[in-house]
Amino acid sequence: MVKNVPKVKARVFKVPATEVAEKSFQAKIYANMIMLGTLTKISNIVSKSSVERAIKETVPKRTIITNIQAYKKGAESSI
Repeated sequence: MVKNVPKVKARVFKVPATEVAEKSFQAKIYANMIMLGTLTKISNIVSKSSVERAIKETVPKRTIITNIQAYKKGAESSI
């Protein structure tokens, strides 16, 4: 939803997370998991399995599957 990216001395990645969340999961709230998946892919700081385990331990049980699907969609995106 960011329209104008400020000029900074950093790598900036544009991820249409809100659009993907609405289109794929019919809810904007999953944009955060899409961004988390993308960040995990870009940074390679933490393993996918660790993030998935953290998701399972922290989100409401009824949303675990969708949150993991959104996370994987972000991790598999081509940037």
